[in-house]
Amino acid sequence: APDRLPPGAAYVRLPFNENGSKIRQMAEVIVNLRRMDEVMLQIYSGLAFETGAAKLGALLRILAADDRALPALIHCSAGKDRTGLTAAVLLSVLGVPDAVIDADYALSNRSYPAFYEGIARHTGSGWGMGLVADDIHPLLLADPVMLRSMFAHMRVRYGSVEGYLAECADVDEAVLAQLRARLLEPDDPEPA
Repeated sequence: APDRLPPGAAYVRLPFNENGSKIRQMAEVIVNLRRMDEVMLQIYSGLAFETGAAKLGALLRILAADDRALPALIHCSAGKDRTGLTAAVLLSVLGVPDAVIDADYALSNRSYPAFYEGIARHTGSGWGMGLVADDIHPLLLADPVMLRSMFAHMRVRYGSVEGYLAECADVDEAVLAQLRARLLEPDDPEPA
């Protein structure tokens, strides 16, 4: 912070965490240090199925319909949870295989030392209410297991990621077709 945007960039704010949900998440973390994996799944569930679905849908509709929306920079404070889930869903509807999505998501772990150092500075200053950075290690990682759990839930409950988007995020097949047309290269012609 503050955001540093390239000259001429349009800024569209679509906060996934509203109405104190970030405070609730931090309280959940502090109370449940021994169950961090469960807490992370709850956080991701909230992002995908509660507070974030409408924002994710709004973003996908903007990317599909607005010529000025591309190229796009999608980010959040750490760039791994809200941004990671958003990028993963977008890649999924573009037909990218799950293993490639997982690998892309895990690239955020290159920033783990910086995340750890920043948290260690804050916990050392009293911010952590007795926590140390190692206590919240799972919060600092981009663990593809979280994405797999979210995708599995979407596919079981809604039949597919596209079904989830249609039912929860107001993204229909026409929007998905626009996204694919705008973001995918045409197939190479068959050799003669």
